[in-house]
Amino acid sequence: MVWILRITLVLLTTSQVQGLCDLNVDSQPIKHSNWIGTIESPGYTSNIYPDNQDCYWTVQLPSTTKVKITFETFDINQGKCEDFLQINDSSGFFFSKCGSLESNFQLIYDPPVKIYFHSDESGTSRGFKLRYEGVCDDEIHSNVTLVPPYHPQMPPTDVTCVWKLGHPKQVIVVKLVADVVINVTPSPSTCGLSPLKVISNARTHGEKNLCTMTSDDNIFVGNVTLMCSLNAKSKQDLWIGKIEVYILDITPDAVCKEEKDNFMGSQMTWFTTIADKVDEQQCPYNTEGRAKRHCIAERDSPTGGLWTRPDLSHCSHVEMRDIAQQIMSVISKSDNQQNIVDVINRLRTFTSLDAVESQETFPLYPGDLLEAAKQLTLIKDAALNTRAIHSNLAVKLIELFIKTEDNILDPKALDILQNAQSKLVESMVSEAVISTEDFLVKMFRKLNSTSLEELGRSLLSLGARNIDINVKQFNSNLNLLHTTGSGSLLLPFSTFQGRKTARGDWPYVYLARFSSVHRHYALKESRYHKVPETPRLIISDVFSAEFIDDIGLAMENFVDPVIITFLLKENFNDSKYIRCVFMNRSAKSAEYRWLTSGCHLKSHNTTHVVCHCNHLTSFAVLMDIYQSQDSLAEVHEQVLSHISYVGSGLSVVSCLAFIIVIQWFRIANDKVRIHQQLAVSVIVTQILFLIMSQIGTHLGTPFWACYSIAGLLHYAVIAMFCWMLVEGFHLYVKLVWVFKVGSYLKKYLAVSWGFPLVVIVISMSVYGNQYKHNKLCWLHHDVTLICLVPVVSFVILMNSVILIIVLCVMIKSKNNLKDKKQGLKKMSNIKLSLKASLILLPLLGLTWVLGFFAVGSNGSEMMMYIVTYMFTAVNSCQGLLFFIFHGLLNLEIQAAFKRRYIKKKSESMNESTESRMRKLSFIDPDYDSTRNRNSPTFNMHSLQATQVIECNTVD
Repeated sequence: MVWILRITLVLLTTSQVQGLCDLNVDSQPIKHSNWIGTIESPGYTSNIYPDNQDCYWTVQLPSTTKVKITFETFDINQGKCEDFLQINDSSGFFFSKCGSLESNFQLIYDPPVKIYFHSDESGTSRGFKLRYEGVCDDEIHSNVTLVPPYHPQMPPTDVTCVWKLGHPKQVIVVKLVADVVINVTPSPSTCGLSPLKVISNARTHGEKNLCTMTSDDNIFVGNVTLMCSLNAKSKQDLWIGKIEVYILDITPDAVCKEEKDNFMGSQMTWFTTIADKVDEQQCPYNTEGRAKRHCIAERDSPTGGLWTRPDLSHCSHVEMRDIAQQIMSVISKSDNQQNIVDVINRLRTFTSLDAVESQETFPLYPGDLLEAAKQLTLIKDAALNTRAIHSNLAVKLIELFIKTEDNILDPKALDILQNAQSKLVESMVSEAVISTEDFLVKMFRKLNSTSLEELGRSLLSLGARNIDINVKQFNSNLNLLHTTGSGSLLLPFSTFQGRKTARGDWPYVYLARFSSVHRHYALKESRYHKVPETPRLIISDVFSAEFIDDIGLAMENFVDPVIITFLLKENFNDSKYIRCVFMNRSAKSAEYRWLTSGCHLKSHNTTHVVCHCNHLTSFAVLMDIYQSQDSLAEVHEQVLSHISYVGSGLSVVSCLAFIIVIQWFRIANDKVRIHQQLAVSVIVTQILFLIMSQIGTHLGTPFWACYSIAGLLHYAVIAMFCWMLVEGFHLYVKLVWVFKVGSYLKKYLAVSWGFPLVVIVISMSVYGNQYKHNKLCWLHHDVTLICLVPVVSFVILMNSVILIIVLCVMIKSKNNLKDKKQGLKKMSNIKLSLKASLILLPLLGLTWVLGFFAVGSNGSEMMMYIVTYMFTAVNSCQGLLFFIFHGLLNLEIQAAFKRRYIKKKSESMNESTESRMRKLSFIDPDYDSTRNRNSPTFNMHSLQATQVIECNTVD
């Protein structure tokens, strides 16, 4: 009776819904284009779907949206799945299902979405009901027209669309299209209420509401997020309609746009250039040479690129070329004293900036001044090579030489030299100081004492504005004091040990003060439009002193120091940054130009600094914000570099050997696995250090390469310290905890490799543009203090505490051992663990304390060198020491080696014995091999071998 009623109900239901989905494949499906809608199977309201149904639906929403489908009900006859529902979309995703699904089951599709329902068997299932909804959340990387919800109808309320547009190397143009149906567009007066907002990753843009129809106002560089927040207000008067998005690739990277510069009147046009490339042009009118301009990558720039200042280092006038040719002609002649005077006078006139200011001559370019300094050096050599020179002519040469150098070092030339390479300017200024001393001292030696006195008086009235030259003679047993408006220099009488010259009088001294060179050295501060940080600055005049007479003494290691008092260019009260330095004449680069050897700071206040030096040369006061490491002499720097390279190479090889050994002998426990992970971190750190030390020295290294290496090295160093901490913690767990614990290896792995990643992501997000320090691809000084020093300090502190705890446990355990025979093995294990901890923690953590002493050493320079060498040697050889103490001397590895060696030896001896017995049997047929094999000697040997193997196995 029940079956009859069910069949009747099915027939009645079928007749009621027949025709609702009576669609063939060739007919059009039912289309849905609303933002939100529902679709249900035939007979759903009757709680049963009919048989023999083929139903088709299509959900068509804008291509820049997604379609979210939520099943409120899904109940389709399971059986043989002859009744089913199929869904597919434009991406090829396919869904086919019968039976049942949990309530609110969701799927996401790309429009258009095609839905097909088929029923072919009788049943009592209810069918399905789904709810679809548009989701405007997508990533877009090509040109597209965005259509907000419900367009062209009025938008829904409280819907937010989020479109992510482009990637960092693309330009995004957003254009608003006035909707012809609603005909309402936003205006600047209602900008704050605009439903459209662009969030740009570039700090140049930040957040911006879209208010105008002009696409020129809506250009963004890099990936941006476009948000369309629709609410009741936007429905009334701010509905904008469609949004056209154009995404353009920057080919291939960021660019600097074409522009015409106004630097010193060059008026040169520089064409559009890709970032990290150089545009090269002909030098300005009436000059020779090629000019260059570098385009650097700058994420804050609208185009991703930023022009540096033009490089006109090789731009010089035709007259400068003529002067250079004249100098070469003069040098080639033998009798050329007067010719030298004439050509140097012409060079003085050419470099006079007073004539340029009064428009008597044409403007100078950087190449003019750089070439003039070079030619002046050639003239110096030619003048010094003359055998005999008249005193009046010598005085004239000296005066012209000083005036020409004074022109080159004139502060008025700074505006010109800004468009020269800073390293060339530094070299030019240093050569000017050195050449002036070299030329004048050697020329003075050609004069007699009377001429020197006359020259000294004439130099006082020379009128040079940037160079003060003087000649003074020691008098009796008194010290020699030279005073100027910006400081003083005192030479003690003991410097020349009371010796007299060959003339029989007291020696003369060359004294000079260069008052403008500190500004030339600081030019690298303004190489770019933005001002980078300069770590080392000369903040005083430069004083030079040299004995004119050769008295047969080395001018160094004086008993009484030379005392130089400097007037600081700016008030400066922090002595930890102040260095008393001298000029290193043989330096090959600016980094080693100023050294501290033999000079130290005696006293200071906010305006003056007093330095003591034990030799004669050129002196200055240096502000060194990175302190001791940057003040190392060039020779020490080279030695330390070699130690680091050799130690790092040995560390990599040693750690690889350790990993190979433990894999070969298949030693597997938590302690060894931790050692292995530490070895891996050391390998990665040392390899990255070697790479960093090589690419960091090349000026042409791309920023992204330096940025990547610095980030990876930062990650590797932190990971290495994390594994050092794990070593200490694991030692504490095994020796101090009295309860047995399981393995923490998985947690160790997660923390030691995961925590550094978190630190790096945060650090590079906040300080990304500071992952380069001086010539190294490494962290800036301030970033090191924030993102590295705390980790190192924490590891050193924790491992120090653990070491103290382990020592206390060892002493306590020793005192509590009553039965030494029973506790012999336990005592041996404690001593062994203690030995491992004393070897492990100092080598893999506590030795880094030396780094703090090396950086913060305020004592003698010798102590700073000693600590720096110790720190470099021990930590660069970290892997080698690790392999020795935890590889070669490891008892587990030794036991494994013995087991394998003795096993092979025993097998070899057995084979040899059997072979010998077979030979005896062949020679003597009556020989019983079994008898000898069972002899006491054979049994004893086997027993001894077995005992050795067992003992090694236990160890």
